[in-house]
Amino acid sequence: MYHIKIKKMMKKRNFYRLMFVVLLALLPLSGMSRTIRGDVNRDGCIDINDITALIHYVLTGDASSVDVLACQVNYTDNTVNVEDVTELIKMVLNGAYCPPIELTIPEGSVTYTVNGVEFQMVPVDGGTFMMGGTSTQNTPIHQVTLSSYWIGLTEVTVGLWKAVMGSFDMEMYEDDQPASNMSWSQCHEFIARLNELTGMNFCLPTEAQWEFAARGGNLSQGYTFAGSNYLNEVAWFNGNFSWSYRQIPCVGTKSPNELGLYDMSGSLREFCQDAYYAPYPSEPQVDPLQDWPANGKVVGRGGSFFTDSIYCAVNSRWSLERSTVQYDCGLRLALGPD
Repeated sequence: MYHIKIKKMMKKRNFYRLMFVVLLALLPLSGMSRTIRGDVNRDGCIDINDITALIHYVLTGDASSVDVLACQVNYTDNTVNVEDVTELIKMVLNGAYCPPIELTIPEGSVTYTVNGVEFQMVPVDGGTFMMGGTSTQNTPIHQVTLSSYWIGLTEVTVGLWKAVMGSFDMEMYEDDQPASNMSWSQCHEFIARLNELTGMNFCLPTEAQWEFAARGGNLSQGYTFAGSNYLNEVAWFNGNFSWSYRQIPCVGTKSPNELGLYDMSGSLREFCQDAYYAPYPSEPQVDPLQDWPANGKVVGRGGSFFTDSIYCAVNSRWSLERSTVQYDCGLRLALGPD
C-alpha cells in the first residue's frame, strides 16, 4: 500500500512538472519570445559561442541546445549547412544583426500608431541654411529658408510597412529592419494608404527638408555626415558592413544626429519628393520643391550599406528612376510645413 501511494505521488508530481514546462513554453518571456537570426543559443547576443553551437548542429544534427530557426542565417536555401556558418562568422566579425532596439525619442516628438505599430515624427524648427556642396556634385551652395516641419525619427520599418500594406515582399526581414527594395512609386502607394488610415497628410521630405534635417537643423555642428565627422559612429556603409542582401542592419543601431534622427547617413538611400535637376537652382529659395518637367527622374539622398563613405555626406544626392525598384532604397516620412 505504501509503495502504491508513492507511485501515485510521483505520477502527480511529474504531471505538475509537465504542466509547468508547458506553461513556461507559452509565456512570452522577455528576451526569449523573439527569434534573432544568428542567435543560435538564444542568449540575447551573437558571438563566437553561436558559431560553435552552429558548427556542432551542422556536424551532428543535435538540435537540443539550439534554435533551429535562428540557425538559418543564409536565406538562399531551407537547410542549415556550412554556408550558414560562413554567414554567421561575417555577422560576428561585423556586428551586423538586430539587437533589441531602445531608441531615444527627442523632446516634442509625436508618436503615431497604425494597426498596433508605433512610429515617431520629430519636430524640425524652420530656419535658413546654406544648402549644397561643390559644383562637381551638381549641388551649388545656395541659401535656403524652410518653414517648420516634421520628419521621421527613423526610416520606415518593415513592421510599419506591413501594418499599412498588409505584407512585405521580403518575408524573412525582421520588423525592426528598414523597409527596402522598393521604388519611388511604391513609396507613394504606401504613403497614400498610410494617410487613409491616419487621416494625416504624410509625404516624402523635399530634398531641402532632408538635407536640413540631416545637417541637424538649427542645432547643426557642421558635420560632414549626419551627426559626426566619423562615419562609423552614425552609419552603416560598405566600410563597416560586410554586405549581405538579406541582413540589412536594423534601424537605430548607430548614433543619432543633432536633432536625434537616426540613419540619415548610410543604412538606405532615401527617396525625396523632388524631381532631379542637375544642377539644381543656385539662387536663394524658400521652401523649394523641384517639380516636373525634368528628365523623369527623382532625388535620392544619403548613402547606404552598399555605398562608399563619400556618398554618405549630407550634401550627396542621387538620380533615380521613379518606377524602378532600388534594392538599397527606402523612405523616411515628413509632415508639413502646412
